[in-house]
Amino acid sequence: MFDRLGFVRTGRHWTRGELYVEVPSLSLEDPAELYDSPPMRFAVIRKEVLLRDRLVGFKHWAQVAYGRQAVDMLSAFGSRLDMEWLAPQLRREAVTDAFEALVALAADPAHVTENVLERVLTRLRGRLIEDAVAGDDE
Repeated sequence: MFDRLGFVRTGRHWTRGELYVEVPSLSLEDPAELYDSPPMRFAVIRKEVLLRDRLVGFKHWAQVAYGRQAVDMLSAFGSRLDMEWLAPQLRREAVTDAFEALVALAADPAHVTENVLERVLTRLRGRLIEDAVAGDDE
C-alpha cells in the first residue's frame, strides 16, 4: 500500500525522500489515532507515546539523540499534549524530571546543544544513582 504512495520498503520501514515510516506490526498496543486517506486508513501511534519513549531513552538509556528529539517534539507540540494520559506514564517510567527539564529547554530549542543535553542527562542520572543508594540504605 505504501508503494502506491511512492514509498520504498526496507524491511518494516518505508521511506519517501526524507519521510520515514515504521510499520512494526499490523496491531498496535499503544494508543493510536486513526487517519483516513481513502482508500486506506492508518493507525498512527499518538505523539504522547513517542514522546514518553524518547524521554525513557534519554534518561534511562543515556541516549542524547533521544533528548534532542524530545526537545524538538515539545517545541512542536507546545500545549497540544494530552497530559491526562501522559502524566501517569511519565510517573510510571520515572521520567517526569526529564520531561520538566526538556520542557524548559524547548522554549528556546535553537540553543539546545549536545553539551547542554549531556549536562541535563548527567544531573538526571546522578539523581538515579542517589535514589538507588538511598534505597539500599533502607
